[in-house]
Amino acid sequence: MVSKAWKELEKHVADKLGGRRLSGANYCESQPDVIVDDISNATLGASVYDKKISLIVECKYRTDQPWQRLVTDKLQYTKDSERVPLVVAEDLIFWDINHTQKVMSLMFGLPQNKCNLLHIIRHISITTVERKIPLFIRRSLAQSECYGDWAWENAVLWIPILCLGQKASHKKIMVSSEKNLWGIKTEYGRRQASHTYTGGAAPSDLE
Repeated sequence: MVSKAWKELEKHVADKLGGRRLSGANYCESQPDVIVDDISNATLGASVYDKKISLIVECKYRTDQPWQRLVTDKLQYTKDSERVPLVVAEDLIFWDINHTQKVMSLMFGLPQNKCNLLHIIRHISITTVERKIPLFIRRSLAQSECYGDWAWENAVLWIPILCLGQKASHKKIMVSSEKNLWGIKTEYGRRQASHTYTGGAAPSDLE
């Protein structure tokens, strides 16, 4: 049974990101919790991509999770009006849900002459956490990554993301991996090449 708090988290994420909650009778791992169908239209403005970019969001709610509280505190302490605060732990990147538009714009909405790592670094503030990431975060993000077939059927470039909610905290933390955020640029190029030479790529072409 899905808790009321969990449902409210899904609704909050959908509303905050301009997406939609995929509700239904089957509360299992058959579909994403929230889909933002096309951030390249809703968020980025003039994007360098000619394909839709979709966010596939898995939502996880915890009554209490010390590691999650630590990341939330770090994001608050690194708050900078001029830069987007990020927390980096191992290969994962964490940010406040309220900064999702800025993060996506930096990653995917820059014109070609500014689409480089140096420009991005100038607009972010990074704090590192040297602690092992809880297994439930790894598993939950992996669950979001399993919805690739869903995204391919809808002809989009897709970014798996996890949203963490916690009792007694209004902060919602977004999580994705360096591979998911930066790797889409390589995937896009490979899909373009595959389309040019073979008429289109199948999901298995990128495995």
